[in-house]
Amino acid sequence: MKNNNTLPSGFLRTTIGFENLLTELEKAFTTQVKPQQFPKYNIIKISDTETQLEVALAGYNEKEIDIELHNKRLTIKTDSLEQETEEESEKYMHRGIAKRNFTLGFNLSEHLEVVSANMENGMLYIRFELKIPEEKKAKKIEIQSL
Repeated sequence: MKNNNTLPSGFLRTTIGFENLLTELEKAFTTQVKPQQFPKYNIIKISDTETQLEVALAGYNEKEIDIELHNKRLTIKTDSLEQETEEESEKYMHRGIAKRNFTLGFNLSEHLEVVSANMENGMLYIRFELKIPEEKKAKKIEIQSL
């Protein structure tokens, strides 16, 4: 791993096994990413362990949307929309509701799990829950006298 001068002094001397995380953080902060413009979405903290993603998808139905989770990367996309014919396009006097292919991607934290995905009134709702395994939770260590 290359030496990263942006880290606090002594950080690498006091950590073990964070090389991949540091590489990912460096990529995230040094790569210029254009913000996703379509579709619009909200990320809502419901509680300390629950989060909800809301995606505005007016005009789409459940069969046109693919949701995939692979290696803690959630991808929401549609790429199967057919191009409308010129005749269909001419029927619109104004077309303000966009319906086009898109891909949205989100990196999930280690113990964040998708618990549900629902579509209602043109909104896609995806619920997440932080599920930390018992062996990863803090444990109280008793001090025994000799």
